[in-house]
Amino acid sequence: MSKVILTCSLLFLTLLGVLDQCMGFEYGLGVDTGLNYCRFKLEPSPPAYNEYKYRITGSTYLNLRMELFQNLELEIGPGFIEKGSNNLLHIAPNWTERLTFKLYYGSFQLGITEKFFDIPVKPSIYGAFQINYLFKSTVTHEGYGITNSFDDSLKKWDFALLFGVGVMMKTTGGLSLSIKGLYSMGIVDIMSEGMNEVFKNEGFQVIIGIHGWRIQ
Repeated sequence: MSKVILTCSLLFLTLLGVLDQCMGFEYGLGVDTGLNYCRFKLEPSPPAYNEYKYRITGSTYLNLRMELFQNLELEIGPGFIEKGSNNLLHIAPNWTERLTFKLYYGSFQLGITEKFFDIPVKPSIYGAFQINYLFKSTVTHEGYGITNSFDDSLKKWDFALLFGVGVMMKTTGGLSLSIKGLYSMGIVDIMSEGMNEVFKNEGFQVIIGIHGWRIQ
């Protein structure tokens, strides 16, 4: 299924290339990379409760930006993102279990950036919809003095919304640099049917991007 995401990404890039030839958009190709401070929000059945432990992971995206209007940009592209979490489940007094997640996704992201003010370093706001396909996972459950693997208990598809703020600036040689701080909110339960708990991913991202722009 990761091939499906790549194929869809190539089709989108081809479509935008056609639009560019027809409508004369300014566009840029580039790469975004950054760090994720993430966790999986667990909602266990009462009276149990969950203690979150964030993990620091990484992500990289190839993307195409198109300037639709003077201060509005469309951004699309495929990428790779790692998500994870360490969760301590307090089932009862003196009864604690640990869940550890290490998940690796092929991803496709569609976003909109709005820039403000005609100054060299422009503040911006950003929103995006993200489709993720799980191609590798390591999930361990430590309880009762034993450790089990639950890799097959996860759904392959995950969907998330991202929004945040950043700054953008044009540099020399037709390049632009962007820095964004984002909040990522999972909108679906990633656990397979039949599981009692509800898991949704969430986290914070710091992303740095550089793009080469084609000027009309």
